[in-house]
Amino acid sequence: MKKIFFIFVLLGTQLVFFAGTSGANPSRIEYEAGLNIIYSDNVIYTYVNPNSTPSTNGDFIYRPYVAVKFKTPGLNANPARIDLFISDNIYNKYSAINFQTYSLLLEQKMDAKTFIGLTYTLIPFLFAGEEDILSGASTIDTSRSLRVNALTATFDKNFSENKNFYLYVKYTHKDYNAPLEYRTAIARTFGGDLTIKWNRATTIMAGLSYETNEAEKGMVPPTPPALAGTFDDFSYTAPGITLLFIQHLSDRDTLRFRIIRKNRSFTADPLDRLHDGVNTRIYNILFANAYKITPTLTWKLSYELNRRDYDRVFSEFTENRFLTGVDISFK
Repeated sequence: MKKIFFIFVLLGTQLVFFAGTSGANPSRIEYEAGLNIIYSDNVIYTYVNPNSTPSTNGDFIYRPYVAVKFKTPGLNANPARIDLFISDNIYNKYSAINFQTYSLLLEQKMDAKTFIGLTYTLIPFLFAGEEDILSGASTIDTSRSLRVNALTATFDKNFSENKNFYLYVKYTHKDYNAPLEYRTAIARTFGGDLTIKWNRATTIMAGLSYETNEAEKGMVPPTPPALAGTFDDFSYTAPGITLLFIQHLSDRDTLRFRIIRKNRSFTADPLDRLHDGVNTRIYNILFANAYKITPTLTWKLSYELNRRDYDRVFSEFTENRFLTGVDISFK
């Protein structure tokens, strides 16, 4: 809890600074801060060998964040924006796997209905809790981790007052540390969304995506013993579909329902007895509600289900996440 207090002192200092600097022209800077409290019933997932029953461990996660949004003149008399975002993920029991996320967005308005953007995201440390590389150890091996760098280019077009088309291309470098360096990979994702505002209260979005993950490949180290000496090729393709339904129950109350379905097919070398021929069905279902208590204060509540069904029983994965939180925004 001392770390959470320290983070909010830091965020508060930043907000005071930005508030003071924006006095001359308050319309040019907006800022937001918040805290999400999450409970996940599957933070740590382990098994002793491929024939054993996996064990799961839950935990509370505290996620404070701050965002600062700058409006600039931009190009050709069209405005642009620069968004900075920082968040922390603080685990109550498993503090060894805490991680931070840093993100920078540059967006340029091209005309009244067209926007292009570029986003860079950095996660310096992320615990590699993959479902098929952990073993039943008494402590968490934080060397099983990776560094994530992602660059996303976007194209956003409003065809009419009620229709929007969104395209994106994402390039991600997953840099794994030893002993998992053979899983270092380049991932590329291509996707597009079509959003239709059905009426004043209802919005529907449908999207398609296609992801490829090209791993460096290599031999599994002596641990876990059951997989020692196995050739590992964590390369795959994953087409996906997303459906989103937004219902404004009132001017203050908004309900969201989202479902994501992906099919991850491993393109592993035939020598890889761990992944060769394995297909994974991935599901993500989200129910979320946001209630605007005041013009600057929003309360959030959500439930999220993450499910991965594999051809091989030992790798099945289910996670339930419950979230409550508040957002505070200022101009």
